[in-house]
Amino acid sequence: MVASRRKLHIRKHTDGSWESRNLNRLILGGNMLTGEIPASTGRLQRLTTLIFDSNNLSGPIPPSLGNLTFLNELYLEENKLQGSLPSSLGNLQNLLTLNLSFNNFSGVLLEHIFSLSSLSIGLDLSHNSFSGPLSPQIGNLKNIGSLTVSSNKLSGTIPSAIGECQSVEYLWLDGNLFQGSIPESVSTLRGLQLLDLSRNKLSGHIPEYLSNLSFQFLNISFNDLEGEVPKEGMFRNKSAFSVIGNNKLCGGIPELRLPNCLISSP
Repeated sequence: MVASRRKLHIRKHTDGSWESRNLNRLILGGNMLTGEIPASTGRLQRLTTLIFDSNNLSGPIPPSLGNLTFLNELYLEENKLQGSLPSSLGNLQNLLTLNLSFNNFSGVLLEHIFSLSSLSIGLDLSHNSFSGPLSPQIGNLKNIGSLTVSSNKLSGTIPSAIGECQSVEYLWLDGNLFQGSIPESVSTLRGLQLLDLSRNKLSGHIPEYLSNLSFQFLNISFNDLEGEVPKEGMFRNKSAFSVIGNNKLCGGIPELRLPNCLISSP
């Protein structure tokens, strides 16, 4: 039997009142829902959890979702949603986790997304078409545990304000167009377990301070880094990091099989 596609509706009573207006959790993930997210969803103002992931929903996020000020969890990943993010999302000041990954969103990531200082579990904006620079307002996410902007079209330098995300453990910035050097402020992220900067256009040397951080894994592959690979700290263990695809690197531990660094005469 072939499952039929269903269009998502929030129904209205004939007397004008809205169904389930006292609803706390609305979980409709993993279905075959189509159409747009109804603007009437914003009337369910007592929602703490809204999960529409893994459907075939399209169109923009309705600005009315900004009315859901009690919301703790918002999962819209793996749909066909598009357009820019409404500024009303900045009203969700109780949000702990936001996942918008694997959609067709575009435009610049405006400051209202990074004003959600309540985010402590995670923010996932990966696999979209966001462009432009990464706002220094990202430093407002001081309590974020996981931050993912992989596989977009973000450009410019990585803001030094990233060092203000003091609670971050998993940081994915890979698959973008970031340029410049790895910011010194990363050295302050003492709880960082995973850092992925691969598949960008980063240049300069590998900072020595990375040797002193206790990563589970560091991925800086496929950039334009140059100079000597450190040999101390985490760089002693080949399985703890990746530097492949940086053709100007040299030295490092023998297992990397990189060319020897040339020593210039005084």
